[in-house]
Amino acid sequence: MITEKQGDVFVALEGRRRPTVFFHGCNMQGVMGAGVALGVKNKWPYVYKTYRNFCKDPALRVELGGVVMVPHTLRGEVGELPLTVANGFTQEGYGTGEVQATLPAIVSVLEGLSDALRDKEGWDFVSVRVGCGLGGLEWESVRPLFEQSDLNWTVYYQ
Repeated sequence: MITEKQGDVFVALEGRRRPTVFFHGCNMQGVMGAGVALGVKNKWPYVYKTYRNFCKDPALRVELGGVVMVPHTLRGEVGELPLTVANGFTQEGYGTGEVQATLPAIVSVLEGLSDALRDKEGWDFVSVRVGCGLGGLEWESVRPLFEQSDLNWTVYYQ
């Protein structure tokens, strides 16, 4: 199931009242230089450093379609709550002018998240329109992937 909401995902995350998993798409190069990824890097430097380590250290390297989940703490309206930032490897490179993200990688990330997070009773699952925007995909082709997920996603867009 999917619920779409217009608004800034980072503002929405600060107002959460339940533990939350936040999934966004990343490249395989260890660069969070634009878009939502840059917001993650600026807001949670520890999340960025962990993601970058997985990209640069051959012993930790994750394949395209994999995900690195980084636990963090949200200071929301009801105090401190667990936040897990799911850095989904949805594209090999980065840049504009060509499609970077791939549908198979997004499917793989969503399936991995479903498998890993089924037991997160009482948690919210939040994302953005992954792969769209800088990734170059159209939301009309990505949306059905979220709809097929076992998790109930709230997807933010600007």
